[in-house]
Amino acid sequence: MIAATSSVPSFARRSLRQTILRAALNAPEFRRSLAEAAIEIHELAKPTATEATIEGAFERILYARLKDIGLEFHPEKQASVETKRHI
Repeated sequence: MIAATSSVPSFARRSLRQTILRAALNAPEFRRSLAEAAIEIHELAKPTATEATIEGAFERILYARLKDIGLEFHPEKQASVETKRHI
């Protein structure tokens, strides 16, 4: 008999994932990788660069570093705000 797998991670799996991420985030190698990413982003953020260009570089470079350690990051951009409009 095959046991059904749950889409919800068990406490042990979540705990293990948190431990692994904590170790990765505190590793000197990851900190150096972030420093390199900051330099790369800074070099692309020239006075003539548009906001969209800088945002794209930030996402591409930083998110790749986060993905390297297994951290998926999906920020919500320009979330709509409930606004009442009067005519």
